[in-house]
Amino acid sequence: MEGCQLKQLPEELTALEGLASLGIMHNEAPLDEATWQLLPRLKALTALKIKGCSLSALPPQLSALTQLAYLSVGGNDGLGNKADISNSSHKAWAPLQHLTALTGLKLDGCDLRRLPRALASLCQLRKLSLYGNSQMGRGPDSWEPLAALTALKNLGLSQCGIHRLPGQLSVKGKDYSVATWGLAPWGFPKEDNQWLTCLRRG
Repeated sequence: MEGCQLKQLPEELTALEGLASLGIMHNEAPLDEATWQLLPRLKALTALKIKGCSLSALPPQLSALTQLAYLSVGGNDGLGNKADISNSSHKAWAPLQHLTALTGLKLDGCDLRRLPRALASLCQLRKLSLYGNSQMGRGPDSWEPLAALTALKNLGLSQCGIHRLPGQLSVKGKDYSVATWGLAPWGFPKEDNQWLTCLRRG
């Protein structure tokens, strides 16, 4: 459902008992809070995209979708200032910590400066995309949750405006594939270029 200017999701969605994938994209008008009450009833849902929908916090009802394998909340730049270490930030991202079946997560273009702490709960996460968060890494301990993502294999850092790879990636015995095209106009220091080559072998 793209560009439909919805205020609510249609109730009829709940009749689709086998619905496995749902996309709500570029719905610039904020969705009514009652909209998200439908989510826990979509029990077969394994992939959800909520892109460009003016979110300033993840819907609390996401917590019930424990079967989700893929989640994309890209293009919601209101989420960016909710990824700090305050209590309000923790509440905004709290649903993530219940989605422990996630293997893919896209946080593209969310104006992030740091990774949300709830990310550290995603023990099965294999792919994480942070494309276009140009201020990423500017805050203290910005990358800390990466250290807990022991299953991570693919990390997208394109256009994140960084000039060094996060130190949390340097785990012995781990192979990663890191997409870093266009990170910073001045490129990587020599030692990071060598590290990047090694990481890409995964």
